[in-house]
Amino acid sequence: MKKVLFYASVSDLELFKIQSFYKYDIHCLENIGFQVETTNRCFDFLKFWNYDASFLYFYRKSLLPAVISSFFRKKVVFTGGVDDLALDSSTKNFNIQRALINFCYLFADSFLVVSDSDFLNIKKALFTSKLSKLILSYHSIDILQNFNPYREMSYQSRCCISTICWMGSKVNVQRKGVDKALYIFKEWLEKKPNLNIQKFYIIGRVGSGTDYLKEVIAECGLDDYVEFTGAISDIEKNSLLLKSRFYFQCSQYEGFGVAALEALYNGCLVIHSGNGGLSSTISSYGIQLTTLDVNSAVTELIELDAGAHEVDYEAITAHLNKFFSHDIRSKSMKSSFNL
Repeated sequence: MKKVLFYASVSDLELFKIQSFYKYDIHCLENIGFQVETTNRCFDFLKFWNYDASFLYFYRKSLLPAVISSFFRKKVVFTGGVDDLALDSSTKNFNIQRALINFCYLFADSFLVVSDSDFLNIKKALFTSKLSKLILSYHSIDILQNFNPYREMSYQSRCCISTICWMGSKVNVQRKGVDKALYIFKEWLEKKPNLNIQKFYIIGRVGSGTDYLKEVIAECGLDDYVEFTGAISDIEKNSLLLKSRFYFQCSQYEGFGVAALEALYNGCLVIHSGNGGLSSTISSYGIQLTTLDVNSAVTELIELDAGAHEVDYEAITAHLNKFFSHDIRSKSMKSSFNL
């Protein structure tokens, strides 16, 4: 059995088991016959006798593993979001990302691009017109056949809101729009007190971004509503999503939106910004806000009568099966490695 080194520059190897997009991609690689070894150390790629191919997440710190792998004639496949390419082209981060992604492209066999918006941004950023290495391949989620996750919980009986975010930094919670979601919830609750929402769950590993959100919560007077769950198991996460009527994803930019897709699958009404990959991921199955201005967003939600909105479960399941199954992602991986 061939071995693939699965790399991301994570600080904790446990994230490969917790973070959905890592976990699902490991499953898909195993589906196509690879033995997967996860690593966050570039040094491991020097042991060329220990692996046959490299699967690399993101296009910054993964450049060195790509160079090493390429030197030893190993297959090199990149994937993951490229949020900085959505920035203004005059910004420092944009130009750093553009330079790095061109070097990554030079040493890669394939880029598995996870959203339409990323595909367009990468295409614009590349200095070459030869795009044969680009493969559009959406992230996948667990779509359980012969199982209806909505059977136990009717939509109107749900009385919670949820969002999922890694809170290791203030910058990330702001990019994910968690603070914006809290401000919108506060105004929505004031203008529609019969909304019947008892809890707002913020799911994910806590960090310095949590302290910032606690300040926002205190400012909004939402201490009795908001609960931080910390890192939890998939069973616990899905249990909370099944209790949630609404899921907020007010991202300034979102490369794909795996968490929002999982919320959609669990029957939440996903209220989202439509930025980046969210427009194609969630499509018309949620509520896309035309603005993240708090007052305007709340007015939209009230005018749409979002609190009474029903979710079309059959249409959602068909949408997920068509684009976001493990089988589809696995086929893209197989193509990227020329298997």
